[in-house]
Amino acid sequence: MDSLQMRQFSVLLWKNFLLKSRNVVGLVVEIILIFLLFVWTLTVRRISKKTSISDVIFNPILLTLPKFLNENFDYELAYVPSESNAARNITEMVKKDLNFNFKVQGFPSEESFERYIKYENKDAYVLAAIVFDHKFKTSNERLPLQVKYSLRFGRIYDPENLFQPSKYQKEIEWNTSTLFPSVPSLGPRNFLENDGGNPGYIREGFLIVQHSVDKAIMMYHSGRAAEDIFANTTIYAERFPHPAFIHDSFLWTFIAMFPWTILFTFTQMALVIVGTIMLEKEKRLKEYQLMVGLSNAMLWVSYFITFLLMYFIIICLLCGILFLKITHERVFQHSDPLFIAFYFMCFAVSSVLLGFLISTLFNKASLATSIAGFLHFLTFFPYLILYHKYDQISLSGKLALCLITNTALAFGTDLICKLEMKGHGAQWNNFATKVNADDDLTLAHIIGMFLFSAFLYGLVAWYLDAVFPGTYGVPKPWNFFLQKAYWFGEPALSREESQVSDLLSSDFMEPEPVGLVAGIRIQHLYKEFILKNSTLMAVNDLSLNLYEGQITVLLGHNGAGKTTTLSILTGLYLPTRGKVYIGGYDISSDMVQIRKSLGLCPQDDLLFPMLTVSEHLHFYCVIKGIPLQNQSRETNRMLTSFGLLQQSNTMSKDLSGGMKRKLSIIIALIGDTKVVILDEPTSGMDPVSRRATWDLLQHYKKDRTILLTTHHMDEADVLGDRIAILVMGILKCCGSSLFLKKLYGVGYHLVIVKTPDSDDEKIFQLIKNYIPTAKMETNVAAELSFILPKEHTHRQGSRHALHNGVGPPETTVTFPGFFKFGKQILATYLLRHSSQNVCDMKNYLLTSKDCIYSCIVAFSLDVTTEEKTFIFWFNNEAYHAAPLSLSILDNIIYKYLSGPDATITVSNNPQPERVTKDKSNERSISGIQIVFNLLFGMSIFTSGFCLMTVTERVSKAKHIQFVSGVYTLNFWLSALLWDLIIHFVACVLLLVSYLFCLKGCLLVFFKFLESLKFMIVFKFCVLEFI
Repeated sequence: MDSLQMRQFSVLLWKNFLLKSRNVVGLVVEIILIFLLFVWTLTVRRISKKTSISDVIFNPILLTLPKFLNENFDYELAYVPSESNAARNITEMVKKDLNFNFKVQGFPSEESFERYIKYENKDAYVLAAIVFDHKFKTSNERLPLQVKYSLRFGRIYDPENLFQPSKYQKEIEWNTSTLFPSVPSLGPRNFLENDGGNPGYIREGFLIVQHSVDKAIMMYHSGRAAEDIFANTTIYAERFPHPAFIHDSFLWTFIAMFPWTILFTFTQMALVIVGTIMLEKEKRLKEYQLMVGLSNAMLWVSYFITFLLMYFIIICLLCGILFLKITHERVFQHSDPLFIAFYFMCFAVSSVLLGFLISTLFNKASLATSIAGFLHFLTFFPYLILYHKYDQISLSGKLALCLITNTALAFGTDLICKLEMKGHGAQWNNFATKVNADDDLTLAHIIGMFLFSAFLYGLVAWYLDAVFPGTYGVPKPWNFFLQKAYWFGEPALSREESQVSDLLSSDFMEPEPVGLVAGIRIQHLYKEFILKNSTLMAVNDLSLNLYEGQITVLLGHNGAGKTTTLSILTGLYLPTRGKVYIGGYDISSDMVQIRKSLGLCPQDDLLFPMLTVSEHLHFYCVIKGIPLQNQSRETNRMLTSFGLLQQSNTMSKDLSGGMKRKLSIIIALIGDTKVVILDEPTSGMDPVSRRATWDLLQHYKKDRTILLTTHHMDEADVLGDRIAILVMGILKCCGSSLFLKKLYGVGYHLVIVKTPDSDDEKIFQLIKNYIPTAKMETNVAAELSFILPKEHTHRQGSRHALHNGVGPPETTVTFPGFFKFGKQILATYLLRHSSQNVCDMKNYLLTSKDCIYSCIVAFSLDVTTEEKTFIFWFNNEAYHAAPLSLSILDNIIYKYLSGPDATITVSNNPQPERVTKDKSNERSISGIQIVFNLLFGMSIFTSGFCLMTVTERVSKAKHIQFVSGVYTLNFWLSALLWDLIIHFVACVLLLVSYLFCLKGCLLVFFKFLESLKFMIVFKFCVLEFI
């Protein structure tokens, strides 16, 4: 990057930050969001209590049947397969060992058992089913030493209400799909529950049944030896003790709300990115900056740096809130602030490039910003929807979801909160380690997906911006990135014929001037626009040369093709056919080089509303390469020439229409540009300013090729060294003003205003004395009009001989089709452990800090001459540690009795749900989630009602309606009525969809008409606010 490019890049950053600093509304909104985050965080932190809990010691638990078992209800103990005598005998031994009056029932297959549970069982509760995973060939075949079976317990906590509606039922959550809780606990999980709480392996009787089955299997194979061992043996379950810890209720609230808080904090930035780019794109400011010499890459990089620095400021404030000790405690006490800042900056990179991608898909700022806001929240919903199923998603599935930036943000933020709850915090040395044993997703994955998605977003945005630049800009071919010319080398000058082209040889074309250099050569130029059912030829076989040191005027009525021709010359449109060379470069391939020496004053004033006049000139001086020491002199000279020196510190939005045109002309001329294109430069100026501008353009045309378009013949007559007249895209004639007068003129017109007592005959004779060939044209009312031949124009001074008032002579040029000149109306723009021998197990588990996180099970044995006591310890942080610990203990005894090849493998496979069971308590149907989704959807839907009224106000359509006689009351009542009709239809469709989607008690309590009335009243109130 050379010095000029560095200066251009610096001034782009200067411009971007200056505009951002003056966007008061955006700054206020961002400050409010940060302030709300600050207040919410500190308020929750202040009211949340931290409780210091000393060492938690749990008591041993003797395995017993569930407390809900009683004789008033029929309980069953099932087994599969029923054809096996071994299975039946073992089940009977289990019944005997449990010492409860179970009804033992066998089933030939697991499918028949499931069918029984779903459809056939109407009166009894199956506590558990013992399903042996063996294919018995005969009924008398023995059970092998390697035993595999599963216990199938019911899903209802209180079987006495088995056949009652679901609101009386309590469902057991066995969590068989996961090993650890998705959210780690601050201390021991369910530390108030001595048996460990859910899943209820102890309280539901799972462990006692499991141990009874294992004992029955051992007795089946070992007989008397097994009975002797268990005769005087007592087995207890006991939870791992836990050392002292601090219970902080704040973290539970924070982990639930922090992802949402971060989402709302960055909402404004997501809208600012898209809105800023789209406003410059819609107002053609982006393309105009490219036209005057900026590279597209530099423009995008300046956007990227600007928005990234804005994100950096927000992230610094966010880290200050999280890590500064403003109240009695910091929010994050264990995480590294630098790592958290790095994490959010990676998100910022992805978010900025996502904004770039969205901006390439639209042409209107309002639509793009609305869609960006909607997508910003919508891309957060995968996290909400899949949060309860998070443990069931594979790593590849999670990584795929993390391609969505906001979803990745939510997952990553959740991981940071979990690390904070574990007391480790997010650090540089643990961001690649698992938070939970059964969760493979780490912060390293999240950061990697941030950067990978940023690369994908940037790649797609780069391609779309090149191939589909929008309404303005030159699209590249779809395979442009495969072309060598795109990647290598400077474009070479085209070899053109030095002789004057014969393209313009015609009776209506004045011969080309000799000795002048053609700055612009147009050869057989065509431009077609494809309409719905036809083709519009905007430019038809245009061939024209424009020379240095001259002003060439392109004259024509509206729709003649003037603006289209200028758009092709400036690179906004590609020609359908033909060639255009500017300074020897072909516009089809060398537009980047052409724009380095191109000055443009477009038909609309493409100015930054929040930049002053002097700031505009400073910006474009740097872009055009004017040395810093010369900028002040050049700026003052141009401002003085055009009479804008006193307005140098005025923002462009506060300038009058004429002053804006002057500033646009100055921008086009400043920097000694060799090719200047002026599209109706004096439109909107008063007569004095027009005349002064004409003189200045005549002064600045030296060594420049100037192309000017106008509607006015007088302006073309004064300014044009050569005038080209376009009609329907066809060049009809071209030449100097005098050439055209000779070709089409009918002489000078003399208009005389008479007094009531004037003698018409004497006036006519007086004129005949001076100009014998003069002819009377009209004699109407108080005016006489005469046609004077051109050869008598030297006698113009004799008009003073006339006694009556005479109007100044004027030349009339007539041409078919060139009679009417209209004014163009400016469009208003709307806009994610190693084993050891330990004597005191309880003391060891308390004092060994690592064991709390790395040990799952432990055992202790107390043997006396009369009694043996086994204690199997389990770490309750793992859902299934208790049955695992018991299974290991039973396997040790089994191997002691039957040899090293003997094994017992047990699994937990919960019973299926009853078909008649009300499913209103499914996790997938959450009342809170429904309320939130409804609130979110209605908020977005409601906000859209303000677009129409705002659009009418901005476009002045509202003002025109009032001026035309529309009463204020009628205007607002019609808008209210229309919005209410749309809202009514939307509410009906919404409630119908809920009617078909809701289940269980949510459907029972759903009232359609009452809900519709509520929504209509709500909407009526909200519309008044909007």
